[in-house]
Amino acid sequence: MKKVLCAMMLFAAAILCLHQNVSAAEGATVTVNGDTLQAGSDAWKVTLDISGDTKITNGKIRVTYDSSQLKLVSTEAGSMMNGVLTDINDPVSGNKYEGEAVFVFASSTELDTNGTLFEMTFQVQDSVKDGDSVTVSAKTEELQNNYAAVAVTDVPLNAAVGSQSNNNGNNNGGNDSSTDPQIGRAHV
Repeated sequence: MKKVLCAMMLFAAAILCLHQNVSAAEGATVTVNGDTLQAGSDAWKVTLDISGDTKITNGKIRVTYDSSQLKLVSTEAGSMMNGVLTDINDPVSGNKYEGEAVFVFASSTELDTNGTLFEMTFQVQDSVKDGDSVTVSAKTEELQNNYAAVAVTDVPLNAAVGSQSNNNGNNNGGNDSSTDPQIGRAHV
């Protein structure tokens, strides 16, 4: 009986040790930032920035906006994506409808989580006037490092037309939704 009890305790200890190696990584924040938004602008610059104290290797981020207010003119990888495999599916060069863009990246080496992931340029629709509110949101669907999923807080940009738009690290009315870290490797 003692042998059976001892074997069960060793089995339980081994399971606990394995569980600790498959835990979620530290967190990151993905923030949408933008230049001052002016009515009638044909080149409003918006960036998708990341910050945190962890490393990342791959991810998938969906950006949404109101197509009655904004028209996407261009998208490109940000400064942090130099030498990284990126794919952008948007209404300009992909098969997405106006109002949505999906950014995917994968790196063979770990990247710091401080910098610009992607850049977007929008044309402001004629219906948008001074004082109107415009929102560009990001939803991180996947973010990983070499070992585990990274927990993410997404911060949207809520810009008032005619006012400074940059989040500058404050929530600016953003949500506090986080992606749930998933156990396992990313499939990009």
